[in-house]
Amino acid sequence: KQFGIFAPLIFILIQAIQVIFPVIPGGASCLAGVLAFGPVPGFIYNYIGLTIGSIGAYYLARIYGLALINKLFFPRFLIYILLGKPFTLIFYSLFTKYFL
Repeated sequence: KQFGIFAPLIFILIQAIQVIFPVIPGGASCLAGVLAFGPVPGFIYNYIGLTIGSIGAYYLARIYGLALINKLFFPRFLIYILLGKPFTLIFYSLFTKYFL
């Protein structure tokens, strides 16, 4: 209420940014939207923000690709994520050839 009419826009922007740079857990920010704006508007603002963020992440990956990932994350961290979770490894190995 402090930001007035700009509160939904600021929340949508925060949601979009947290998709690309996941500093805030997604569940917590979704809950914050529902608590701040109510169930239906909160859902709509969450959905819009997450969609914008996903589109932005897609285009960042499409334009900069693996070079951006290597700059943002340590290769050792990526190996842990890929090898540490069997489902991720299976999903990655099955669908990578279709998207690269």
